[in-house]
Amino acid sequence: MNPSYKSATARLDFNQAFDREPPPKEVSPMSPPPGGRLKLLIDGIGVDSTTWSDHTDIRPTLMVLLGLKDDYTHDGRALTEEFTGWARPAATRKSDGYSKVAQTYKQLDAAVGEFGLATLAASTRAIESGTSLDDSTYASLESQLASLIDQRNTLAAQMIGLLEGAEFNGKSISEEQAQALVTQGQALIAEAQALA
Repeated sequence: MNPSYKSATARLDFNQAFDREPPPKEVSPMSPPPGGRLKLLIDGIGVDSTTWSDHTDIRPTLMVLLGLKDDYTHDGRALTEEFTGWARPAATRKSDGYSKVAQTYKQLDAAVGEFGLATLAASTRAIESGTSLDDSTYASLESQLASLIDQRNTLAAQMIGLLEGAEFNGKSISEEQAQALVTQGQALIAEAQALA
């Protein structure tokens, strides 16, 4: 029997979530599917391949749907742009600010977002550079990456604070706030890509 979570508001069904047949007995139901894709289904509301998300988004998404709050900050964000009616918090609907910040946040903070992939490529390039007598390229690239990561962490903390404020506390994100954060995020991604 495949495990599934059911309530009046949400369902994460193993077979539907992974778009495949039940796993063989030797595979854990918690194993990721081939290709690592997870499709979260919420009764009447689907989060599909058009929404960029990762595993860190599942918990805050369910918390919003269930009307619960945590006393700590999540790494992920609620996928509220996929919700309609009562399920979507009012502050996430008031402007495009929420969606813009949310999308940029994922590209900055997710391991396989644009920033993560660019910094991985740059770090790989750094490791492959130089010789046993000269590691100056490595040292320079790694120093630049450390600076970018510090800047990303500061910006991501600001973004998730605003996102959770909208998701859980009814505080909408203004267009001005969103534009400033998105511009900073895009600049950091471009700097990381330039190092790659």
